[in-house]
Amino acid sequence: MPSNITYWYVGAASQTGDVYSFRTPGPTSSLLGVRRCSIWCSIVSAVEIIVRIFFMSFFSGPFKNLAYGRETYQSSTYETAISGKGVDGISNSQWGGGSCASTNPEHHPYWYVDLGKEHIIERIRITNRGDCCPERLHDVDVTVAGHNKKFDVVCGTFRGPGKASEKVVVQCPKRTKGRYVRLQITKGSNNVLTVCEVEVMGR
Repeated sequence: MPSNITYWYVGAASQTGDVYSFRTPGPTSSLLGVRRCSIWCSIVSAVEIIVRIFFMSFFSGPFKNLAYGRETYQSSTYETAISGKGVDGISNSQWGGGSCASTNPEHHPYWYVDLGKEHIIERIRITNRGDCCPERLHDVDVTVAGHNKKFDVVCGTFRGPGKASEKVVVQCPKRTKGRYVRLQITKGSNNVLTVCEVEVMGR
């Protein structure tokens, strides 16, 4: 059996058979199947579910936050709100918590993260500021670039305006691949880009 897959067997002996319960591994596991029937039926069902787990794990693979702790950049920095606070793993949306990245007022401010190498990117989740000015998050283009840093692949746009502590999710087109992920406000003037956490989910 593959070593990175966990299997659970829940025995519930009865005259009609056994109950088999299979879940995906990890703290946020999900139930894949439960069977109650004869011994032969249970074996067939178990094989079926194991095959499903195998294909899920080795051909799709679990998505994870690729941005955590990675190198980041932004067009300017307001006081101590450095770009790296956007990937520190702390989604505290309160400014006083000291975990939000922010630019100075600009025309088209941007923030981006270097994932270290190219990955398949599924979606980007942005935690907006919660204690003040959530409407500042608007008209944000989320784009992806390869090693050449040409941000010509568009995942999507959040029109906004944002709400306090909102978790904005931008879904990328299927099989989007890239190393750099950028957020940029593209409309208006005197814009401030503030992000309290940016998660890039992919593999």
